Amino acid sequence: EVIDSAKLRESGARTLAEVLEDQAGIQLNSSMGLGQEVQLDGLDGRHVLILIDGRPVNGRVNNRVDVGRLPVSAGSVERIEIVRGPMSALYGSEALGGVINIVTKKPAQALGGEAELGWQLSSGVSGYSAGLHGRGGAGPVALRLDLTGNHLPAIDRGGVEDVVGADGYVVGQNVLFTPDGKADLPDRRQLGVHGEAALSLPGALEDTSVRATLDSSLSESSARTSPDVPFRDRTRSEEHGAAVLLESDVGEGNVAVDLRVNRYRH
Repeated sequence: EVIDSAKLRESGARTLAEVLEDQAGIQLNSSMGLGQEVQLDGLDGRHVLILIDGRPVNGRVNNRVDVGRLPVSAGSVERIEIVRGPMSALYGSEALGGVINIVTKKPAQALGGEAELGWQLSSGVSGYSAGLHGRGGAGPVALRLDLTGNHLPAIDRGGVEDVVGADGYVVGQNVLFTPDGKADLPDRRQLGVHGEAALSLPGALEDTSVRATLDSSLSESSARTSPDVPFRDRTRSEEHGAAVLLESDVGEGNVAVDLRVNRYRH
């Protein structure tokens, strides 16, 4: 299944979690401190592999990826590919349920850019998102820079209250449609920076290309976990990465060397 940038723009989604929750057969479980875990056709997040441009997403907590921390923008994402079913022969045991691959837009030599500003109202609370995307280059060098940020406020959808009978036993529950003081989804703030450079080598190395990427992201969440106490569950995740991809055509085949350094802190 492919979700292209046009569909992303129509959906107004700002994170991978918002995109996936509208797809058939995909469920999202939210837990304080661990974020949002994706379940694909009944298999939990331990068995769903999340990729960005074919590279596994760095940073697992409790052996799961918080898909809510991954920003998605129509200005920076080319498409999202969802492959269902066991892919362990290619990707290992993490892909027993399937693979979700985010394909980002590539650097270009033509000078251009986009600006995005979004506002969203959900369950009576409003959030915003913003993005700046630029590209350009000269000669054999093509560049791309993406800056994204968003604020997704906490959502309190209400809860349930016990109905007690005359004998003192609970005989049922009433659904409350007013806030009960406990967050169902946390307040989340995100900031991300992505820079990429592509170089085509001239002369005898014209079949060889080099791509270098730098990424940095920060995600913070806060949620009130109980209406009876003033404490909050707070989470902060940082990720920084650098990668160099060298590709060369050799005869009828292709050779690629991918060097990566990642640091994730939760």
